[in-house]
Amino acid sequence: MQSRKKILIISEAHLIKRFVEATVSRIKEETGARFDCFITTPTDEKTKQSLSAVFENVFANEYPRGIIKKLPKLRIIQSIYGLRRIARKLPHYDIAHIHYHHYYFACFTPIIRKKAKRLFLTFYGGDFHEISRLWHWCNQKSVNLVNGVFAENEIMLQDIANKYNICNQKKERINYSYRLFACRQSYCFAVGGRSSYEYIDSIRQI
Repeated sequence: MQSRKKILIISEAHLIKRFVEATVSRIKEETGARFDCFITTPTDEKTKQSLSAVFENVFANEYPRGIIKKLPKLRIIQSIYGLRRIARKLPHYDIAHIHYHHYYFACFTPIIRKKAKRLFLTFYGGDFHEISRLWHWCNQKSVNLVNGVFAENEIMLQDIANKYNICNQKKERINYSYRLFACRQSYCFAVGGRSSYEYIDSIRQI
């Protein structure tokens, strides 16, 4: 009997609640896949409990404490430290999928890469358009590690390919797809624009 696939969703709590949670429930029912979530921003206990109804494990970064919470630069450093600490403790997964790439995620994506057979990344727009050269440099570091990239539309996908100098050889290795969210009852995990049903088949084949 084939084992159930383990999938990790990495994002902020409000994005998971709005765009991902409903379809995760659907995929769990149809495939038996097991989902965990890694919340990249501090989250209250009520939200964690709500997510626990859908995800087997909810990993979340901690709120800053003491003087750190009053100093923005220290908050960023603490956040990065917390994300790396959690990433190192994560189990291994068949798939990990990052939704929205904050530039500092590049500090822990190499750890996630080692923990997942396949790693995917969804750009939402605000994490690609009108960002600094430093942020693009950080995005590039993560794009270099992934198996697939998602975006709003074909134009954005092409912009991503051009910006991050993705050559034809690499395009063959990386699958690009539209971002289809739970509100449209589809969930494309960088499998060539397939529907959620086709993605379900791809889970079984991993």
